[in-house]
Amino acid sequence: MIEAYGPIPSLQGVTPDSLIARLGSDKKTLQGRIHFVLPVRIGETVIASDVPLNNVFAAIQQALS
Repeated sequence: MIEAYGPIPSLQGVTPDSLIARLGSDKKTLQGRIHFVLPVRIGETVIASDVPLNNVFAAIQQALS
């Protein structure tokens, strides 16, 4: 399935700041609060809106490195 999708787009030029800015217009952002759907275990998720922005920024930095 992944091969059928084609090449994965490059992350060159993507920065943590640009991703944080895009979170503001995400469909899960309501009234300025970012809501994350987080997996707890297979088949179970929780919705968290209290994730500190500095933790989100750090996770993005780590994922991009």
